Amino acid sequence: MFGSSSIQSFSFFLLLDISFVHTFSLFLEPIVSYRQSSKRSNL
Repeated sequence: MFGSSSIQSFSFFLLLDISFVHTFSLFLEPIVSYRQSSKRSNL
């Protein structure tokens, strides 16, 4: 019983972490591309 509940909580935290990373990368991608394009224009 305890093992299955710990697996459920672990999978829940893993899902939460994956969704957080996905949202973070969605916000980070345009910023990184903008900085790369600005570096290219400076050179």
